[in-house]
Amino acid sequence: MKKVIYFFIILLSITLARRDCLKIPVKNALGRSERPDLDTFAISPTGHFYIHYDTTGYDAPSMIDLDENNIPDYIDEVGIIADSSHHVLVNIMGWEEEPFDGDGGYDIYVENLGSGQYGWSYPDIGSTSFLQIHNNYLGFESKFNLTPIQIMRITVAHEYFHGIQWGYEENLGNNAYFYEMTSMWFEDVLIPDGNDYVEYSWTDDLFENPTLAFNNTGRGYELALFGHYLSSFIDDKGKLNAKNSTIIREIWDYYSDSNSNAFNAVRHILENKYNQSFSQIWIDFLSRNLYNGMYSDMNN
Repeated sequence: MKKVIYFFIILLSITLARRDCLKIPVKNALGRSERPDLDTFAISPTGHFYIHYDTTGYDAPSMIDLDENNIPDYIDEVGIIADSSHHVLVNIMGWEEEPFDGDGGYDIYVENLGSGQYGWSYPDIGSTSFLQIHNNYLGFESKFNLTPIQIMRITVAHEYFHGIQWGYEENLGNNAYFYEMTSMWFEDVLIPDGNDYVEYSWTDDLFENPTLAFNNTGRGYELALFGHYLSSFIDDKGKLNAKNSTIIREIWDYYSDSNSNAFNAVRHILENKYNQSFSQIWIDFLSRNLYNGMYSDMNN
């Protein structure tokens, strides 16, 4: 019996990992966030990110430094994928850069977050924010045999997009699912072979309950597939390359400017820019997924 209980504890730590990755930081008496106090930091190759880490102790990443640049290779990798996330989102896809907090670059804190905890995005003063990510991702389960470095990359992409989202709209309300839907969508746009958005129970909330309302299917991770449907099927610009799609950004623009909710923003953009009925689009999306499956020969 104990073994059965232990198994389900492990299973929950895997399937519920990354849930609630939007966090509210602890504030001091002056209203400032109490950020982690780590030993040192490295600056990403473009200078846009400050990556904070410990050199010894529980939170320290591996200190392996094969290129002998006096920065751990793991921290180098964090800086590279963070720069790539910024470049693709801002320079290629046209998103507004995350709000500047007035102090150096955008801050990423590398710590030992515990088993199954991928990372968190913390809104800060105003619309500014910072990230926390795991210091190694060793032992994290992956249906697609992702390496710890690959898991780190999709996590940084996911959480950094949250940082950009805070600049568009920082009042979550009942719209947190939309933040997760679009961050999960972006991590696969940036890293197509990551496939994290279809792992374990990410999609179960949706496909096991297809009659639920769009804005009540789950935490939002399960809707990443709908993000791909919008950017690669509804938006003609993204059919060959999702980076050319603008539909997700258009929805965020309207959500930011309209004082409306995320669902109304989705519906408005579909109806007014793409001449599509949300109801018909939603039914088509669910039908395509529910009446198809995975096969050994995908050319059938």
